[in-house]
Amino acid sequence: MNFKATVYQSPVLQAACVFFMAIIAFTVSASGFPQTSYDWIIAVSGLLLFALSNAILGIFQKKWLRYTGLSIASYAILLITLYALTNKLSPIQEVKHYRIVMLTITVFYLMIIGLTALFRAIIRFLEEAED
Repeated sequence: MNFKATVYQSPVLQAACVFFMAIIAFTVSASGFPQTSYDWIIAVSGLLLFALSNAILGIFQKKWLRYTGLSIASYAILLITLYALTNKLSPIQEVKHYRIVMLTITVFYLMIIGLTALFRAIIRFLEEAED
């Protein structure tokens, strides 16, 4: 199995990839734009990237329940690590606004997972009705 197929099937690797992309973005932001801070935007963007890509890839998983459980755990770990890292790195004191954005993305992610379950149930129902 190649790395690309493994990333598609493993939410843990997806979260790790998003985390390392965020680390690279933090580094570029700190070295390229020292007067401005994009740390919170990078963290929120990483969470949104994971939420969207993970939910879309979840539709196609054969073991959906296992994938979803690992996805939620991976999202929680990614959320906590990005929040803690950004809170430590960023000089911006507008943390309350970004907390609300992170909460909104979390609710959005859970709703997308619910829609994924609904789509899978509809597809399964239509396939059974076809037989």
